Amino acid sequence: MGPRPLSRCRRRIRAGGLGQVPASRPPAGYFEWARCRWRDLLLIRAEAARQAALLWAFGTLIGNTDLHNGNLSFVTDHGRPYELAPAYDMTPMGFAPRSGGGLPDALPAASLHAAVANESWRDAAQLAGEFLARVRAERRFSRRFAPCIAALKNHLLVAGEKIQRLG
Repeated sequence: MGPRPLSRCRRRIRAGGLGQVPASRPPAGYFEWARCRWRDLLLIRAEAARQAALLWAFGTLIGNTDLHNGNLSFVTDHGRPYELAPAYDMTPMGFAPRSGGGLPDALPAASLHAAVANESWRDAAQLAGEFLARVRAERRFSRRFAPCIAALKNHLLVAGEKIQRLG
């Protein structure tokens, strides 16, 4: 799918006087707005694009298998260019209980998308390592969640090896 006309990529919502521009809804996720070339059209600040890429990479590394355009929005109180909205729904959904109540004990391999800069992957790996350390230190998880924590650790090790090869 090639670049989409800007009018099909942008929607405006008013929320308490603050303009919010969510990324479009097709299943392509984060990369859909990237294909719209918002940054090239000066609709979002370069720093907002960098932050969005970091957020996407972090979500990928912690097992957020539910990343979609609804998780990325841009806000403004002054018009263009837009800023990245605060992160929300950033959880390791790869460990969500199955319909029968069981917990997954593995994550799909992290796909390191080329649209995310190597530096962002490295920064996200550091943040994901800190996230894992906090999860491991948290005593309120049940014993049933222990295999999930081990799977996250393994997931980060494998992804870390890929990230080291990025150069």
